[in-house]
Amino acid sequence: MKNYLGLIIAVEEYNDSKKISKVKFANNDAKQFRESLINLGCEKNNLELLDGTKTTKTTIENKIKKLSRTAKSYNTIVLYYAGHGFFIDGVNKISCVDTELDSLETSTISITSIISELEKSDSTRIIVFLDCCHSGIEFSEIERSPVSDFSTDDLKYIYRDAEHLIVFASCKSDEKSQADMEHNHGVWSYYLIQALQGNAKDIYTENLLFSDQLQKYLKHHTAKRVKFITPEKKNQTPVKFGKETDEKFIVADLTKLFETRKIEARAKGFKFKEAKFSYSEEDYVRKLPGFKDGNKAPKKNR
Repeated sequence: MKNYLGLIIAVEEYNDSKKISKVKFANNDAKQFRESLINLGCEKNNLELLDGTKTTKTTIENKIKKLSRTAKSYNTIVLYYAGHGFFIDGVNKISCVDTELDSLETSTISITSIISELEKSDSTRIIVFLDCCHSGIEFSEIERSPVSDFSTDDLKYIYRDAEHLIVFASCKSDEKSQADMEHNHGVWSYYLIQALQGNAKDIYTENLLFSDQLQKYLKHHTAKRVKFITPEKKNQTPVKFGKETDEKFIVADLTKLFETRKIEARAKGFKFKEAKFSYSEEDYVRKLPGFKDGNKAPKKNR
Protein backbone atom coordinates (compact mmCIF):
# COMPACT_ATOMS: atom_id res chain seq x y z
CA MET A 1 0.00 0.00 0.00
CA LYS A 2 3.02 2.30 0.34
CA ASN A 3 3.15 2.60 -3.45
CA TYR A 4 -0.36 4.04 -3.68
CA LEU A 5 -0.53 7.57 -5.05
CA GLY A 6 -3.85 9.33 -4.76
CA LEU A 7 -5.96 12.43 -5.23
CA ILE A 8 -9.13 12.67 -3.13
CA ILE A 9 -11.63 15.35 -4.18
CA ALA A 10 -14.73 16.59 -2.37
CA VAL A 11 -17.00 19.30 -3.74
CA GLU A 12 -19.65 19.81 -1.08
CA GLU A 13 -20.65 23.44 -1.60
CA TYR A 14 -20.66 25.57 -4.75
CA ASN A 15 -20.05 29.22 -5.52
CA ASP A 16 -23.31 29.12 -7.48
CA SER A 17 -25.11 27.96 -4.31
CA LYS A 18 -28.45 29.48 -5.29
CA LYS A 19 -28.70 27.19 -8.30
CA ILE A 20 -26.53 24.21 -7.33
CA SER A 21 -27.46 22.44 -4.11
CA LYS A 22 -25.02 21.31 -1.44
CA VAL A 23 -23.74 17.74 -1.67
CA LYS A 24 -24.44 16.33 1.78
CA PHE A 25 -21.47 14.68 3.51
CA ALA A 26 -19.08 14.93 0.53
CA ASN A 27 -16.28 16.27 2.76
CA ASN A 28 -16.82 13.53 5.32
CA ASP A 29 -16.81 10.89 2.58
CA ALA A 30 -13.49 12.10 1.21
CA LYS A 31 -11.79 12.47 4.58
CA GLN A 32 -12.88 9.04 5.78
CA PHE A 33 -11.85 7.44 2.48
CA ARG A 34 -8.38 8.97 2.79
CA GLU A 35 -8.08 8.00 6.45
CA SER A 36 -9.03 4.42 5.60
CA LEU A 37 -6.21 4.17 3.07
CA ILE A 38 -3.71 5.68 5.53
CA ASN A 39 -4.71 3.09 8.13
CA LEU A 40 -3.95 0.37 5.58
CA GLY A 41 -0.38 1.61 5.20
CA CYS A 42 -0.61 4.24 2.46
CA GLU A 43 1.75 7.17 2.92
CA LYS A 44 -0.18 10.21 4.15
CA ASN A 45 1.84 12.59 1.97
CA ASN A 46 0.99 10.52 -1.12
CA LEU A 47 -2.76 11.02 -0.69
CA GLU A 48 -3.68 14.62 -1.42
CA LEU A 49 -7.05 15.86 -0.19
CA LEU A 50 -8.66 18.57 -2.29
CA ASP A 51 -11.78 20.17 -0.86
CA GLY A 52 -13.52 23.48 -0.19
CA THR A 53 -12.54 26.49 -2.28
CA LYS A 54 -9.53 24.63 -3.70
CA THR A 55 -11.72 22.48 -5.95
CA THR A 56 -11.88 24.84 -8.93
CA LYS A 57 -11.92 23.41 -12.43
CA THR A 58 -8.40 24.67 -13.12
CA THR A 59 -7.00 23.25 -9.88
CA ILE A 60 -8.64 19.84 -10.30
CA GLU A 61 -7.41 19.53 -13.89
CA ASN A 62 -3.89 20.60 -12.89
CA LYS A 63 -3.80 18.19 -9.94
CA ILE A 64 -4.89 15.30 -12.16
CA LYS A 65 -2.18 16.16 -14.68
CA LYS A 66 0.39 16.34 -11.88
CA LEU A 67 -0.76 12.97 -10.54
CA SER A 68 -0.38 11.45 -14.00
CA ARG A 69 3.10 12.90 -14.49
CA THR A 70 4.29 11.96 -11.01
CA ALA A 71 3.16 8.32 -10.98
CA LYS A 72 5.84 5.73 -11.70
CA SER A 73 5.37 2.25 -13.09
CA TYR A 74 5.35 0.77 -9.57
CA ASN A 75 2.64 3.16 -8.32
CA THR A 76 -1.06 2.38 -8.02
CA ILE A 77 -3.04 5.53 -8.81
CA VAL A 78 -6.20 6.15 -6.78
CA LEU A 79 -8.63 8.93 -7.63
CA TYR A 80 -11.71 9.53 -5.49
CA TYR A 81 -14.42 12.11 -6.19
CA ALA A 82 -17.54 13.08 -4.23
CA GLY A 83 -19.77 15.80 -5.63
CA HIS A 84 -22.42 16.53 -8.25
CA GLY A 85 -22.28 14.85 -11.63
CA PHE A 86 -23.93 15.99 -14.84
CA PHE A 87 -24.84 14.34 -18.14
CA ILE A 88 -24.38 16.91 -20.90
CA ASP A 89 -24.81 16.15 -24.61
CA GLY A 90 -24.06 12.48 -24.07
CA VAL A 91 -21.01 13.14 -21.88
CA ASN A 92 -20.65 12.28 -18.18
CA LYS A 93 -19.05 15.13 -16.22
CA ILE A 94 -18.03 16.01 -12.68
CA SER A 95 -18.60 19.44 -11.18
CA CYS A 96 -16.20 21.86 -9.50
CA VAL A 97 -16.67 24.52 -6.84
CA ASP A 98 -16.83 27.16 -9.61
CA THR A 99 -19.23 25.19 -11.81
CA GLU A 100 -22.09 27.37 -13.04
CA LEU A 101 -25.46 25.92 -13.92
CA ASP A 102 -25.83 28.31 -16.86
CA SER A 103 -22.51 27.20 -18.40
CA LEU A 104 -22.16 23.55 -17.48
CA GLU A 105 -20.39 22.56 -20.67
CA THR A 106 -17.42 24.83 -19.99
CA SER A 107 -17.38 24.76 -16.17
CA THR A 108 -17.36 20.99 -15.63
CA ILE A 109 -14.81 18.24 -16.39
CA SER A 110 -15.63 15.18 -18.45
CA ILE A 111 -14.89 11.82 -16.90
CA THR A 112 -13.45 10.71 -20.24
CA SER A 113 -10.85 13.47 -20.16
CA ILE A 114 -9.86 12.46 -16.62
CA ILE A 115 -9.41 8.83 -17.62
CA SER A 116 -7.47 9.84 -20.73
CA GLU A 117 -5.11 11.97 -18.65
CA LEU A 118 -4.47 9.18 -16.15
CA GLU A 119 -3.78 6.76 -19.01
CA LYS A 120 -0.81 8.92 -19.98
CA SER A 121 0.96 8.00 -16.74
CA ASP A 122 3.61 5.30 -16.43
CA SER A 123 1.34 3.46 -14.00
CA THR A 124 -0.67 0.49 -15.29
CA ARG A 125 -2.73 0.22 -12.13
CA ILE A 126 -5.36 2.96 -11.90
CA ILE A 127 -8.48 2.88 -9.73
CA VAL A 128 -11.11 5.62 -9.89
CA PHE A 129 -13.98 5.94 -7.39
CA LEU A 130 -16.83 8.28 -8.35
CA ASP A 131 -19.65 9.06 -5.93
CA CYS A 132 -21.84 11.33 -8.04
CA CYS A 133 -24.85 11.20 -10.33
CA HIS A 134 -24.35 10.44 -14.01
CA SER A 135 -21.05 8.71 -13.33
CA GLY A 136 -21.74 5.24 -14.68
CA ILE A 137 -22.50 3.50 -17.96
CA GLU A 138 -24.62 0.51 -18.85
CA PHE A 139 -22.64 -2.70 -19.14
CA SER A 140 -22.90 -6.46 -18.82
CA GLU A 141 -21.35 -7.81 -15.65
CA ILE A 142 -20.43 -11.38 -14.86
CA GLU A 143 -19.65 -12.17 -11.22
CA ARG A 144 -16.71 -14.47 -10.67
CA SER A 145 -16.07 -16.79 -7.74
CA PRO A 146 -13.37 -15.67 -5.30
CA VAL A 147 -9.98 -17.33 -5.35
CA SER A 148 -9.48 -19.62 -2.36
CA ASP A 149 -6.81 -21.82 -0.81
CA PHE A 150 -3.98 -19.36 -1.41
CA SER A 151 -1.87 -17.48 1.10
CA THR A 152 -1.70 -13.69 0.99
CA ASP A 153 1.84 -13.83 -0.40
CA ASP A 154 0.77 -16.27 -3.11
CA LEU A 155 -2.11 -14.05 -4.13
CA LYS A 156 0.11 -10.98 -4.21
CA TYR A 157 2.52 -12.87 -6.47
CA ILE A 158 -0.18 -14.15 -8.80
CA TYR A 159 -1.75 -10.72 -9.29
CA ARG A 160 1.42 -8.64 -9.10
CA ASP A 161 1.37 -7.84 -12.83
CA ALA A 162 -2.39 -7.40 -13.27
CA GLU A 163 -2.90 -4.23 -15.28
CA HIS A 164 -6.10 -2.28 -14.95
CA LEU A 165 -7.80 1.03 -15.34
CA ILE A 166 -11.07 0.58 -13.52
CA VAL A 167 -13.80 3.01 -12.52
CA PHE A 168 -16.08 2.15 -9.62
CA ALA A 169 -19.13 4.39 -9.88
CA SER A 170 -21.91 4.88 -7.36
CA CYS A 171 -24.80 4.56 -9.83
CA LYS A 172 -25.89 4.19 -13.44
CA SER A 173 -26.15 7.22 -15.68
CA ASP A 174 -29.91 7.52 -15.26
CA GLU A 175 -29.85 7.23 -11.46
CA LYS A 176 -29.02 9.52 -8.56
CA SER A 177 -26.47 8.88 -5.84
CA GLN A 178 -28.21 9.04 -2.47
CA ALA A 179 -27.06 10.46 0.88
CA ASP A 180 -27.58 8.57 4.12
CA MET A 181 -28.66 10.91 6.92
CA GLU A 182 -28.11 8.26 9.58
CA HIS A 183 -24.55 7.41 8.60
CA ASN A 184 -23.54 10.95 7.53
CA HIS A 185 -22.17 9.62 4.25
CA GLY A 186 -23.21 9.01 0.71
CA VAL A 187 -24.73 5.51 0.76
CA TRP A 188 -22.22 4.07 -1.71
CA SER A 189 -19.23 5.81 -0.12
CA TYR A 190 -20.27 4.52 3.29
CA TYR A 191 -20.04 0.91 2.13
CA LEU A 192 -16.83 1.58 0.22
CA ILE A 193 -15.27 2.92 3.42
CA GLN A 194 -16.63 -0.01 5.43
CA ALA A 195 -14.94 -2.39 3.01
CA LEU A 196 -11.61 -0.55 3.29
CA GLN A 197 -11.90 -0.53 7.09
CA GLY A 198 -12.25 -4.30 7.23
CA ASN A 199 -15.88 -4.20 8.36
CA ALA A 200 -17.42 -6.07 5.42
CA LYS A 201 -17.69 -9.71 6.41
CA ASP A 202 -16.75 -12.54 4.07
CA ILE A 203 -15.49 -10.41 1.16
CA TYR A 204 -11.77 -10.71 1.92
CA THR A 205 -9.52 -13.42 0.56
CA GLU A 206 -6.49 -14.00 2.80
CA ASN A 207 -6.79 -10.37 4.03
CA LEU A 208 -6.94 -9.03 0.47
CA LEU A 209 -9.80 -7.03 -1.05
CA PHE A 210 -10.30 -7.95 -4.69
CA SER A 211 -12.13 -5.83 -7.25
CA ASP A 212 -14.84 -8.40 -8.01
CA GLN A 213 -15.75 -8.94 -4.38
CA LEU A 214 -15.74 -5.20 -3.69
CA GLN A 215 -18.11 -4.54 -6.58
CA LYS A 216 -20.42 -7.35 -5.53
CA TYR A 217 -20.51 -5.99 -1.97
CA LEU A 218 -21.11 -2.36 -3.07
CA LYS A 219 -23.81 -3.36 -5.51
CA HIS A 220 -25.79 -5.46 -3.03
CA HIS A 221 -25.60 -3.23 0.05
CA THR A 222 -26.03 0.10 -1.74
CA ALA A 223 -29.16 -1.02 -3.59
CA LYS A 224 -30.64 -2.54 -0.43
CA ARG A 225 -29.92 0.53 1.72
CA VAL A 226 -31.27 3.03 -0.82
CA LYS A 227 -34.52 1.07 -1.10
CA PHE A 228 -34.80 1.18 2.68
CA ILE A 229 -34.14 4.90 3.26
CA THR A 230 -36.09 6.39 0.32
CA PRO A 231 -39.90 6.54 0.58
CA GLU A 232 -40.13 6.09 -3.20
CA LYS A 233 -37.94 2.93 -3.02
CA LYS A 234 -35.46 4.44 -5.46
CA ASN A 235 -32.91 2.49 -7.45
CA GLN A 236 -29.18 3.00 -7.14
CA THR A 237 -27.06 0.47 -8.96
CA PRO A 238 -23.28 0.74 -8.54
CA VAL A 239 -21.29 -0.12 -11.66
CA LYS A 240 -17.73 -1.00 -12.53
CA PHE A 241 -16.25 -0.37 -15.95
CA GLY A 242 -12.89 0.00 -17.66
CA LYS A 243 -10.26 -2.53 -18.64
CA GLU A 244 -8.24 -5.16 -16.82
CA THR A 245 -5.89 -7.92 -17.94
CA ASP A 246 -7.26 -10.35 -15.34
CA GLU A 247 -10.80 -10.98 -14.20
CA LYS A 248 -9.94 -9.17 -10.98
CA PHE A 249 -7.16 -7.34 -9.18
CA ILE A 250 -6.17 -6.41 -5.63
CA VAL A 251 -7.79 -3.15 -4.52
CA ALA A 252 -6.34 -3.15 -1.00
CA ASP A 253 -4.23 -5.25 1.35
CA LEU A 254 -5.77 -5.31 4.84
CA THR A 255 -3.15 -7.58 6.43
CA LYS A 256 -1.72 -4.83 8.64
CA LEU A 257 -5.18 -3.81 9.84
CA PHE A 258 -6.33 -7.33 10.68
CA GLU A 259 -3.08 -8.21 12.43
CA THR A 260 -3.38 -5.09 14.61
CA ARG A 261 -6.93 -6.06 15.53
CA LYS A 262 -5.81 -9.55 16.56
CA ILE A 263 -3.13 -8.11 18.83
CA GLU A 264 -5.63 -5.71 20.40
CA ALA A 265 -8.14 -8.52 20.91
CA ARG A 266 -5.54 -10.67 22.66
CA ALA A 267 -4.51 -7.76 24.86
CA LYS A 268 -8.10 -7.25 25.98
CA GLY A 269 -8.15 -10.86 27.16
CA PHE A 270 -5.62 -10.13 29.91
CA LYS A 271 -7.00 -8.58 33.11
CA PHE A 272 -5.31 -7.96 36.45
CA LYS A 273 -7.44 -9.28 39.30
CA GLU A 274 -5.08 -8.42 42.16
CA ALA A 275 -1.69 -6.76 42.66
CA LYS A 276 0.59 -7.45 45.63
CA PHE A 277 4.06 -6.43 46.76
CA SER A 278 6.24 -9.50 47.00
CA TYR A 279 9.13 -7.55 48.51
CA SER A 280 9.80 -4.02 49.68
CA GLU A 281 12.64 -1.98 51.13
CA GLU A 282 11.42 0.80 53.36
CA ASP A 283 14.66 2.79 53.29
CA TYR A 284 14.65 2.83 49.50
CA VAL A 285 11.03 3.99 49.31
CA ARG A 286 11.75 6.84 51.71
CA LYS A 287 14.47 8.10 49.37
CA LEU A 288 12.15 8.37 46.38
CA PRO A 289 11.55 11.92 45.02
CA GLY A 290 8.46 13.49 46.56
CA PHE A 291 8.51 11.34 49.72
CA LYS A 292 7.81 13.70 52.61
CA ASP A 293 8.08 13.47 56.37
CA GLY A 294 4.94 11.97 57.77
CA ASN A 295 4.34 9.71 54.75
CA LYS A 296 4.23 6.00 55.43
CA ALA A 297 6.10 3.40 53.45
CA PRO A 298 4.20 0.25 52.38
CA LYS A 299 4.23 -2.58 54.89
CA LYS A 300 6.63 -5.37 54.17
CA ASN A 301 5.12 -8.43 52.57
CA ARG A 302 7.37 -11.41 52.00
